Amino acid sequence: MFEQAELVKPGEMTFSQDVFRQRARRLTGPNPIFRWRDLEAVIPLGGDHLYLVDTDGVVSTALQLVPFLRLMPPPGTEENAVYFYNSREPDGSLRFVSYHFEGQPERPVNDAELSELLDELAPPPAFSSV
Repeated sequence: MFEQAELVKPGEMTFSQDVFRQRARRLTGPNPIFRWRDLEAVIPLGGDHLYLVDTDGVVSTALQLVPFLRLMPPPGTEENAVYFYNSREPDGSLRFVSYHFEGQPERPVNDAELSELLDELAPPPAFSSV
């Protein structure tokens, strides 16, 4: 099913002759080292998001993923790891976990956009004054 698509995190972008050119991290495959891909697209892909795109050719459509998973470095390192949303803390921060590193598998993240989405998906219970 996913032979024609791969998960990418776009990097720097240039635009010329109606084509966006970017270097993108390929987040698919069994290798824990995320390889780079040269990507050409007719639509801009924001560097703060992850996308499913065609494996070959010029990208004409891309599926932007809701940020329940992210590529980010663990605290104190330069390496990247995939982190998955786990829970919301009492202080409002969001807890993400990674299975790449044993030393610091959890990371708090403040993200107003994701918090708003979580409220829409599961609104807090309404309290009555009765």
